[in-house]
Amino acid sequence: MRCPECKGKNVIKKGKRKTRYAIRQRYLCKDCNRRFTDNAIRHKIYSPRVIYNAINYHDMGNNIREVSKRINKTFKIKTSKSIVHTWIHEFQDLCPISTVRDSFSEYENVVFTKSFEHENLDYEFMYHQYKLNNLARDKFPGLFKYIKRFEQGCPDVFFEVGERCSKPNVEAEVKAKKRTNLACKMAGFAVQAARNNYQRHTVVEQFMLVNDKATIACEIPGKKH
Repeated sequence: MRCPECKGKNVIKKGKRKTRYAIRQRYLCKDCNRRFTDNAIRHKIYSPRVIYNAINYHDMGNNIREVSKRINKTFKIKTSKSIVHTWIHEFQDLCPISTVRDSFSEYENVVFTKSFEHENLDYEFMYHQYKLNNLARDKFPGLFKYIKRFEQGCPDVFFEVGERCSKPNVEAEVKAKKRTNLACKMAGFAVQAARNNYQRHTVVEQFMLVNDKATIACEIPGKKH
């Protein structure tokens, strides 16, 4: 968390602010005494989490009326179709998938989801049916079959005790370079919907899966050979 005034990191929590549709964390910068909230989407009375979910629901094939109804039920608030339409239009540049959204009509659920449990941890495996079929089925048939196999469950061999393939013991020298592209902007928007740091990874990967044109699946089980 950085101060929007002086860009310093010497920031502490300083109570909460209750608005009509959300409770937002307040912060105090100890360097310049600036007070601010965690609402990074300016001029919005609804929380970033509400807007984030509305965009996701829409780009999963739901119409404006269905999105508004689902948002109202999930968050116990009142939104109109015009408000949802405004959000969809305002953040359309962050949703490349919207250009082919009409092709989703053949899928009852455009995003397939299945949960796996391992050592008291839940893994939410998901893949985008439209993108998997159009990007991988013909060009990468091996990848297509690998992802589709998990619809029936995850074989125990993928959860054998041992070193996780996501944590390889590799030494590498990395020189970081700052660069901003569409993926950065999408992640910057999505991360605002996280309730805490633990959720940041999940909300970003789900937003990419639903709204970009490249992410096919998330949390794919893998085995180190």
